[in-house]
Amino acid sequence: VHRPAVEYADAPMIVAKLTAETRSMGRQALLFMILTAARSSETRLATWGEMDLERATWTVPGSRMKMGRDHVVPLSPQAVA
Repeated sequence: VHRPAVEYADAPMIVAKLTAETRSMGRQALLFMILTAARSSETRLATWGEMDLERATWTVPGSRMKMGRDHVVPLSPQAVA
């Protein structure tokens, strides 16, 4: 079942609520998806080896991408944290 998307104007409220609540893996994953515009499967299958926190990038391997090419995602300071 498809769920309705969050209205763009409501996104800051959702992020604030996620960061104010007690931390959980699900909340952190949802926040990471919002901050990186990643798909849920990309987030769920992410490994620490794909993250370069010094360069603030996440390289999703081509084996998990539709086009079969590595995809480099820039990470905001909030996503790195």
